[in-house]
Amino acid sequence: MGKTFRRVVKVLGLGAVAGTVVGFVRSVRRQPEPPTSGEATWDPIAPSRPAPERNGPVEFAESVNDDATPDEASEPS
Repeated sequence: MGKTFRRVVKVLGLGAVAGTVVGFVRSVRRQPEPPTSGEATWDPIAPSRPAPERNGPVEFAESVNDDATPDEASEPS
């Protein structure tokens, strides 16, 4: 093998070792905690409403074949 090939392999190997070391150091270091005040200073996105009560029988939707065209899906089986 030529000198150039060995040099390329050596540089790539050193790059792989350096990348592994940098990745390990970054994974071990702790990320700083973001500052928190403990209180929300904005209004809620949606007003809170109680869940509606449901009475009576339950109707289930018919399952539709995914491969069917819209015309085939609307036809009763």
